[in-house]
Order: sequence, then C-alpha cells, then structure tokens
Amino acid sequence: METTPQGDLLQPGQPMAFAASAPDSVEGKLDTFYSVLCVTIVGLILTNLAVIGVFLWETKQVRQRLDQSRQLLGRYQRLEEPLVKDVLTKLVGYSQQDHDFQAVLHKYPGLFGAPAPAGAGAAGKTPALAPSAPTAPPKRPTH
Repeated sequence: METTPQGDLLQPGQPMAFAASAPDSVEGKLDTFYSVLCVTIVGLILTNLAVIGVFLWETKQVRQRLDQSRQLLGRYQRLEEPLVKDVLTKLVGYSQQDHDFQAVLHKYPGLFGAPAPAGAGAAGKTPALAPSAPTAPPKRPTH
C-alpha cells in the first residue's frame, strides 16, 4: 500500500482507531478524576473531624483545670487568706511596739497596707532603710 503525503488518516478504507479510543480515554480520565476528588473530599472531612475532636478534648482539659483552679482558690480564700491577714495585722501591731520594725513597713507599703501612723513611731525619725524620693531628670534645652 502506498502512502500519500497526507498520511494514512485521510485514506477512505482505513478504520479510525483514534476515534474509538477517544471516548474510552476521556471516560477513564473522568473516572480517575472523580475517584481522586472523592478521596480528597473524604480525606478533608476526616481531617476536619480530627481537628474538631482535638479541640473538644482540649476544651475538656481546660475545663478540668479551671475547676481545679477554682477549688484551689476557694480553699485559699477560706483557709489561708484569713491566716495571712492575721499575720499582717500582728506585724503592724508589732511595728507599733518596736520602732526598729517600722523601717520594714515603710519599705514595703503595699504589702502591709498603709504604713503605721507617724505618732506611733519615733517622732520625726526617718527610717534608715527608707528609699529616698526620686529626683526629676534635668530639663533639656529646646531649640
């Protein structure tokens, strides 16, 4: 059989092999694409469910820790806070009797509340450990 410069595709007696395989090839590719798409969607759904499960587990853990912290705080407020306040009250009372301890009260005024009244201590005596007043920085000249 002779070949023409146009190729075998234009010969009238030749069956077209590509025409019969083209729909099968496209359908196969669509089936493959559909399968990959379904697997991807199922994978995303499973991943989302796993993330939601982790968030729910973390929420449960945080609630348990919060309940434990509330119990600890309630125990502190019921049992230990009155003892701490009693000790602080006794320290303030002690500082009114022992003038040397007043330096500690003046050094930590936030810890003991208001410092002892001035009349309770030595009149006009400044504690040796009292911090000095801060000084203002020098002013810069403006141009």
